[in-house]
Amino acid sequence: MLRNIFRTICVLLVTTLVSCSQTPSGYKIIGEIEGLSDGTVMELIPSGTHSNEKSIATATVAEGKFIFEGVLDEPRFFRVAVSGDNSYQAFSLMVENAKIYVNGKAAVRENNGAKSHLFSDITITGSSVHDLYLQKTAPKEVLNKLYEDYHTNNKDIQEKVVAARGAKDQKLLAELYKTEEWKKLEQDEKNFFDTVSKTMSQMILDNADSWWGPFLMLNQMSYFTKEQETWWNQLSDEAKGSYYGKIVFEELFPEGLKDKKAPDFTVKAEDGTEITLAKLLESKKYVLIDFWASWCQPCRNEIPNFKNAYATFSPKGFDIVSISTDKSADDWKKALDEEELPWPNYLDLSDISTLYKVKLIPTTYLVNEEGIVIEENLRGEALINKLKELMP
Repeated sequence: MLRNIFRTICVLLVTTLVSCSQTPSGYKIIGEIEGLSDGTVMELIPSGTHSNEKSIATATVAEGKFIFEGVLDEPRFFRVAVSGDNSYQAFSLMVENAKIYVNGKAAVRENNGAKSHLFSDITITGSSVHDLYLQKTAPKEVLNKLYEDYHTNNKDIQEKVVAARGAKDQKLLAELYKTEEWKKLEQDEKNFFDTVSKTMSQMILDNADSWWGPFLMLNQMSYFTKEQETWWNQLSDEAKGSYYGKIVFEELFPEGLKDKKAPDFTVKAEDGTEITLAKLLESKKYVLIDFWASWCQPCRNEIPNFKNAYATFSPKGFDIVSISTDKSADDWKKALDEEELPWPNYLDLSDISTLYKVKLIPTTYLVNEEGIVIEENLRGEALINKLKELMP
């Protein structure tokens, strides 16, 4: 009898020790957000990349709570949103295989009869990797403050320039551009972007030996430029082989479109009229499709080369079509005013960059009159030389 009791106790002890030593087999996200009514459907959406991904799970609020469960091979970044809401009206969290608690508030907003939810006071506990995410991205808060400061400190000259542009007063604009105020704004802007470049570089390279490096590249940057290839080259093999590392590789070194039909698209002019790629190619021998953004310095640096090519070869049937990937129409228009581009320019409102699988800017495609991409990423002298060959 005593022997059986002793054996039972031993079995119980061993079982307890084993169960205590085991890690959770998956994740369980338990959300309790004040303001969400029962029956509200929540979505768990992969995030942290440059793609608009679809939700991988839904959960219905019951008794004030919702629960997501699953298993991950490695930590992943997600957004949680109310089904049907705009994707920007969501909160983010880093998920690992653990029990994770989400608390906060949600307010219902109405706009033109459509309801959406605004989240606030979100707290996330139980995910050590989420805590690390907050630590590793803390420098971004400093950059946000610097951005606000340099705009606030140069508010007067910015307002004067905006007013002059609105009035199309070129004489006044020329005078304003010569003022010490404007020169100070330009210097402050340069200093800010230099700080951004140094901060981002340090953030990535401090995490170059793990999946955090490529993840932060994706998470902190809307698009890549050729400059990010130097970061890639410094990542460890482990980092490159991770889930996010593979995505970064595909974006930095994408499969090209050379010798393929250029994907058709439709853009909208400022007057609201729609123009197709076929129309843009009409009566042209060659068209350079240029994907760029106002914030992309390599893109801006290339503009003088494009202007040279345009001035030399446009009389022979060459044209350029620039498509901006800017998220802000105001930023795009400001850059157009500054650069005074003489060729057609459009804002990417219909995800043309995704159609062309653009992950790196500047990206260009030289298209012939049949709509075939004959060269990719021609810049500087390479573009001039190719046009000389094609249009002697």
